[in-house]
Amino acid sequence: MSDGAGRVLLVRAPFRGWHLPGGQVERGEDLLAALAREIAEESGCRATVGRLVGVYSNVGDIGIVQLTFLCAHAGGDPCGGHECSDAGWFAPEEAARLVVHPVFASILRDALAARAAPAPREIVYRAFCRIPEQPVPPGRDALPDGRPARQRTGYYAVRREHRC
Repeated sequence: MSDGAGRVLLVRAPFRGWHLPGGQVERGEDLLAALAREIAEESGCRATVGRLVGVYSNVGDIGIVQLTFLCAHAGGDPCGGHECSDAGWFAPEEAARLVVHPVFASILRDALAARAAPAPREIVYRAFCRIPEQPVPPGRDALPDGRPARQRTGYYAVRREHRC
C-alpha cells in the first residue's frame, strides 16, 4: 500500500521482520475484503484495493498461494496491533532495505516495479520453496537473502517464474 507521497506501508512482526501487510482469507470472505481487513488489523490503516500485480506459490511444505495487489491509503495512521508490533510509512528505497526475508523482499521489488511500470503492465507469477540447511548450488536460481552468510540456514529456490 502506498500513500499520496509515494511511501510504502510496512508492518513488523516477530520472526518475519518488516514486510507488506496481508494475511489469510477467512471462510466465506471475499478476497478483496480479506485484504482490506488484514491491512486494517495489522497496521490500523484503511486501504482501497487496486490491481493485481503478482501471484506467488510456496510449493514446499506449507503449500500456500499469495496474491499481491497495489493498494492506496484510504485513511488511518499506521500503528502496531495484536499481530504486528509496529507499522509505518517508508520511502521505497528504505522499505527495500528493511525487508530482508528473501520472499517478502522479492514481492516488494515486484510491487514497486509494477507501480512504476507503464501500461500495459504485466503480472508476475513465481513458485518457490525453501531448501533447508543447504548452500545455494552454482547456477541455481535462488531468491536473494539479506542476512549475513553465517546466519543462513538454507535458501529459497525459485522453481518457476512467468510474466503475463
